[in-house]
Amino acid sequence: ARTPILTSRGVLAGPSAFTSNECWALHRRGVKLIKLFHAGLSSPALLKSMLAVTPLGANLNILPSGGVEPSNALAWLDAGACAVGMGSNLVGKDLNTMPGTRAHADAVKHWQEHSEPTARALFASIGERSIRVPPAPPRDEHCCGS
Repeated sequence: ARTPILTSRGVLAGPSAFTSNECWALHRRGVKLIKLFHAGLSSPALLKSMLAVTPLGANLNILPSGGVEPSNALAWLDAGACAVGMGSNLVGKDLNTMPGTRAHADAVKHWQEHSEPTARALFASIGERSIRVPPAPPRDEHCCGS
């Protein structure tokens, strides 16, 4: 219900949906970016199929999140996602551990040896592609001190 207000103030709201009906309902309410959550319960093939149904594909900016990882991120983008969301699957498990503990030291080591090179390779691959980015909403010149 607050999406039009947020959009009018230059804030990109990204509510979650899972089914094509939920995505279309959010789009009809003015949502510019829809988080497909939990993407791990879906697949890039399902997203591609969903976006192929008129009028969904031409109107929806979908960001899969939850279950997206470096090994499948490009498949999601190829299926029509405008972006992907990754938490510890990308940034490493050290964020979930207490600094100074053995678990944290092990997680940092894993990040440095495995996750960071994987993240850098993914970013390079994405940087080489042309990705559809939703246009920014017009800014209200009376908002936010502009």
